[in-house]
Amino acid sequence: MAFNVSNFLQGGLSQGGARPTLFDVNIDIPAAVGGNGTNIERKLNLTCSATSIPAASLGMIEVPYFGRKIKLVGDRTFDNWSVTIMNDEDFLVRDAFEAWSNLMNNIVANQTDGSFIANQYKSTAQVSQYAKGGNASGSGININTGAAGVNLSSTSSPPIKQYQFFGMFPLSVSEMNVDWNSTDSLQTFNVTFAYDYWIPLPGQGASVGVAVAGL
Repeated sequence: MAFNVSNFLQGGLSQGGARPTLFDVNIDIPAAVGGNGTNIERKLNLTCSATSIPAASLGMIEVPYFGRKIKLVGDRTFDNWSVTIMNDEDFLVRDAFEAWSNLMNNIVANQTDGSFIANQYKSTAQVSQYAKGGNASGSGININTGAAGVNLSSTSSPPIKQYQFFGMFPLSVSEMNVDWNSTDSLQTFNVTFAYDYWIPLPGQGASVGVAVAGL
């Protein structure tokens, strides 16, 4: 096939390509830690600066037959999921994850808190990808002109793709570096989660969507 930039733009990146910066994360913090619609979850949504779309992984079964191996699909596995969070001086989000970890297994007593018995330490989360225009119409801003001048107001921005995690809990809350040489930077830390499974949710803001069978 002859090289043609127009064919590439129209067929390969017809919508301009998805941008890795247009995302947000919502993690449901257990009520025992102070979550359930509180400022912790709102601040976490605003300070989570990096994460990943989860991987889809299947195992493989090799069946030997007369010196050859036939490959069959195996069981699905779910890799751990990590987020990077900017730390503020109130330590609100950092404290919440430390408390979540401590209630699952107390640092001193080596016990699980009574409020977390029967898997109540597990929670849910969502990672959402957004379009460059903010919504399906291709514009995230309303421009209104009148006697008072130009008024800009934001419109709703439904995600073009979402992934939801179930049965999730933090495995590790990373260290935070302190260093006299670290100028012009913000303190960050990582949280790594284990979870039972994730499901992809249909895009709400894309002009073209792909249905996921069985969901």
